[in-house]
Amino acid sequence: MVFGGAGAREHALIQMAGKSPLVNEVHCVASNAGIDQTPNVIVAEKPDNFDRIAIYCSENEIDLVIIGPEAPLAEGLADMLRASNIPTFGPGAAAAKLEASKSWAVEFMQRHGIPTADTTVHNSLAKASHGLMSRRAWPVVVKYDGLMGGKGVTICHSTKETHAALEKLYNNEPDAVVLLQEYLPDNPQMVRSEISVHAIVSGDGSYQILPTAQDYKPRFDKDDGPMTGGMGCFGPVPEVDMDRIETEIVKPTIEGLRQDGIDYRGVIYFGLKLCPDGPMVVEYNVRFGDPEMVILSELVTSDIVPLIWAAANSNDVSEVGVEVFDGSAVGTVIVNKAYPGKGKACEFPEGLNSPSTYHAATYQNGKSIVADGGRIAVVTRRRHSIAAARNAVYKHIDQVNLGGLDCRRDIAAGM
Repeated sequence: MVFGGAGAREHALIQMAGKSPLVNEVHCVASNAGIDQTPNVIVAEKPDNFDRIAIYCSENEIDLVIIGPEAPLAEGLADMLRASNIPTFGPGAAAAKLEASKSWAVEFMQRHGIPTADTTVHNSLAKASHGLMSRRAWPVVVKYDGLMGGKGVTICHSTKETHAALEKLYNNEPDAVVLLQEYLPDNPQMVRSEISVHAIVSGDGSYQILPTAQDYKPRFDKDDGPMTGGMGCFGPVPEVDMDRIETEIVKPTIEGLRQDGIDYRGVIYFGLKLCPDGPMVVEYNVRFGDPEMVILSELVTSDIVPLIWAAANSNDVSEVGVEVFDGSAVGTVIVNKAYPGKGKACEFPEGLNSPSTYHAATYQNGKSIVADGGRIAVVTRRRHSIAAARNAVYKHIDQVNLGGLDCRRDIAAGM
């Protein structure tokens, strides 16, 4: 079972699981037009509580559960399923605090010597405003402590902007915990300094690092506009010192979790910035990225189920073979023009469909597909260079009339 929403991440996971010779059928509790077209998929009624999920798994002889999004992980779904002897890929609630509480994650990094931004934590508008007085360098990052689907971050370039961001957060939630962080410096030798690193982690402490990716969060070209859940992605990222990232960040994180007595079985998504003095952690996520997962599904050519099975059962994942495409993949997110608002439902252009189009907020209506949501789908292509993959993506998109939909046009530009 792939449990969670029906985003492009889940579509990609379902496709990858469905291709495995070990898998007879894949169950899920939410669907979209792409998932509906995937062979051997059974869409279950969404349960109203976690106990019903365990009962469903038992009744349907589910051998493995992959939890897609972060919210059920933070709420303890993996703990409950493992208590019911159901092998589950996804960290328990204690480990999910790496994403569910940004302040906890910062304290964790400080304890274990993992490089990250200078941070102060505040629980009221007055305290945050006072903390802002000590900030002398701009930009300043305002970050909500809890889960916000990738949208709880504002990069502010002045005192006025920062106060406005703080007031917006505290007007919505007067007791919110908010972080004020330094804006980590960009590396002038790179086109873009932020990268995503996914590591599959087993309960025995072993791990395996998957291909790197680079996500584009701001809504519009040239990184303009509000932050989103992700507008596009490519991978792998060229000229990255993975040995240093593994030594200074990946290993200390996994060893730190074990030192703290935390059993981690799942994926850790390291959101990193490659600063002039070395890599630093921007954030942890405790699930696959979206849209990064679609890039991984294009780049990882071997069966991913043995890797996920090993992690879920605390076996050595470093011994599981992983084959990777010798080239690059690029994906551009198709969104409603009103995104990050929802906007009005509209027709999904039939011409956008392909085996490498991963659906999110779509559903079948007769012979037509309806786009109803913010992020609608991810159009991807895999080629032997970043430029070739990028050109193939936009050539495909340019062949259709997007109508009420839109996308960024600069994903992987200059790479």
